[in-house]
Amino acid sequence: PFDPLFCSTCGAAFVSMAVGPCGTAYVYWEELTQLERLRMQGLTACGLVGIVYCFDALSLAVKGPDWWNRVTESWPLQSTCEESTLLFGALALEACMLLHRLGREGVARFRDTAVPLG
Repeated sequence: PFDPLFCSTCGAAFVSMAVGPCGTAYVYWEELTQLERLRMQGLTACGLVGIVYCFDALSLAVKGPDWWNRVTESWPLQSTCEESTLLFGALALEACMLLHRLGREGVARFRDTAVPLG
């Protein structure tokens, strides 16, 4: 009974990880320093990639357990793939946030360290 709630919460978290940096960059772009702009671009890129995982979470929330049972009967390894996909997506987004926090605190430089291609 909690699956739709948890999947919806997971999807909302992925959306907020994209909307937050995008909104901040859009609203405050002119006020941001060059370094802050670089941070917002990195967080926006991470967040937009995370949006892909919303489709997984939405499918699981909307279609429910009966649908998921049919899927796993037809493709038994799908349950392993789906759960690990959502987990890896969440971990990747958290890694982006960690890099952002490390850079903000001065522990890691953004250019050449946290954002090697920046």
